[in-house]
Amino acid sequence: MCSHRRVLVVDDQPSIRAMLEAILSDEGYRVDVAEHGAAALRIALTSPPCLILLDLRMPVMDGESFIAEYRHTGGHRAPILILTAERGNEHMVDELGVAGVLQKPFDLTELLDMVDWHVSRHCHDSPPN
Repeated sequence: MCSHRRVLVVDDQPSIRAMLEAILSDEGYRVDVAEHGAAALRIALTSPPCLILLDLRMPVMDGESFIAEYRHTGGHRAPILILTAERGNEHMVDELGVAGVLQKPFDLTELLDMVDWHVSRHCHDSPPN
C-alpha cells in the first residue's frame, strides 16, 4: 500500500523537480524526487507512492523503461501521470497504460486537480477530497 499522500516526481530537470516538490509540499503531500527512472524505481519500491509524476525523456532510464520495470515488480502499483513537452500526446495514455498526460508547461490548477483526484482515489490512507 502507498504511504500517506506520497507523490513521486521523476524528472531530469532540477528546476522542475524543485518546483513540483515545493508546490506539492505546500499542498500537504509528502514528495520524493528522482532524476531518472532507475532512481525512481528504487524509491518506489522502498517508499511506495500514491501517485507518480513521470517525465519520459531522461538519461540512465527513461520514462517508458521505468513504466515497464515498475509493472514487473510485485506489490502496489501507483497511477502514473506523464509530464511531457511533446505535442499531440493523447495516444500515450493508451499506448503506455498511464492514468493521464500533462503537457509541459502545465497549468498549476490542472496539475493539482489531477494529483488530488488520483491520490484521493488510490491512496487508501488519505481522506477523500
